[in-house]
Amino acid sequence: MSHGKNFVSLPSGLGGEARKLLDYHQHAVTAIDSLHRLVHDGMVFNATGKVATLANGATDVFLMSVPAGVYPHMNRATFNFGLGDVDVVTRKDVVTSADGAVVAAPNTNQNSSNTAQMVLTSAPTITDAGTVLHTTWATPTATGTGIHTNTGISGVTPGEEWVMEANTKYSMSITNNSGSTIAYSYDLLFYEVSYVE
Repeated sequence: MSHGKNFVSLPSGLGGEARKLLDYHQHAVTAIDSLHRLVHDGMVFNATGKVATLANGATDVFLMSVPAGVYPHMNRATFNFGLGDVDVVTRKDVVTSADGAVVAAPNTNQNSSNTAQMVLTSAPTITDAGTVLHTTWATPTATGTGIHTNTGISGVTPGEEWVMEANTKYSMSITNNSGSTIAYSYDLLFYEVSYVE
């Protein structure tokens, strides 16, 4: 019920979660998409970086270790490569003897103290590669003098959103088959829903 032009009154029995549906600044129901809302609530994490050299025939691996009771949603995994041909393969039920170096995944809401529960690392020691879930191929390219020559691959995205299983390790491998040393960048964005019910 509204009381006056600039005041919104909430029903007395409206619970905490229902109250979060309302935007007090605009006196309206929140009308942003779900990922945008999760950003505002401090539940979205983004790991990015550039790798300067990946030798021909070499493979870089990112490991995603999901703890018990956590269900990350991998929303974006985008790679830009200096040259193709490159294979990007995602696997599940990976077994490691060492998980490698931690890759930072800052919270996209810089006012939130939430930290990601899924641990992202690089260069793990893998003892069992697990099961292939998804494969993406960045097509071959070649350098040249023509203005329209394709010298790189931009926006290689392995599939739509994946909801990851708790207490499971995943890997994402990048294999350079281009015939040359390449550079590439990565952009991994995921969220972990942690609303209290």
